Amino acid sequence: EDMVFLVAEEDGEIVGYCGMWVIVDNCEILNIAVSHGHRGRGIGAGMLERMIETGRRKGAVTFTLEVRESNNPARGLYDRFGFMPVGRRKAYYDHPREDAILMTRKEEGKGSAG
Repeated sequence: EDMVFLVAEEDGEIVGYCGMWVIVDNCEILNIAVSHGHRGRGIGAGMLERMIETGRRKGAVTFTLEVRESNNPARGLYDRFGFMPVGRRKAYYDHPREDAILMTRKEEGKGSAG
């Protein structure tokens, strides 16, 4: 198991963070968060790109994450990076209670057959 956490800084202020862990050939992206005043400027995309690059270097061929069903901006970002919805986790989130959409990305031409 290998964990990585990143922060995005602007003028000495943390404006975003993300984390992941790699277990064998799977990378689970734990969280990507960008402060409200800094959204829509590519910070989340930059962190996600860095997570994918880092996961690849550590041997990951499958990437997974959960996202709130109602979080359309994040779902759009993950879609642009090749993540596909593959399942649902009922009542996964609190405040408010909401389902999570499980999304997965497989590296082209890699992974087990089947």
